[in-house]
Amino acid sequence: MTALYGQTGINSQGDTIICYTTSEMRKIATKLVKANECSKLLFATEEEVKIQEDLIFYYKNMIVNLDTILIKQNKIISNNEIYIETLEKSLIKEKRKVKLFKSGFTISSIACGVLLILHLIQ
Repeated sequence: MTALYGQTGINSQGDTIICYTTSEMRKIATKLVKANECSKLLFATEEEVKIQEDLIFYYKNMIVNLDTILIKQNKIISNNEIYIETLEKSLIKEKRKVKLFKSGFTISSIACGVLLILHLIQ
């Protein structure tokens, strides 16, 4: 008769505390199997969460590195813009010098020509 029943625990007098029928034991076994499956799924999900957290950490670091690169590139661009402005100002000054040189050369050529003509006339 005890083969059809599951017994758990024995009190101090030796009596069975709880007895289960075969039907109850099947229900318990089914719940244990489901609990075991849930436990395995929980473990797998926790592993997946760890992997996702690692990926988030990796991508955050990547974003920080890309931000650093962007800041450095913007600084280079800013320095290049300042350099271009300096070159443009220098070019304007050089153009003025060339224009003054041409004007001075033209005036001195005319003056030399006038002086030569005046010298020849005398």
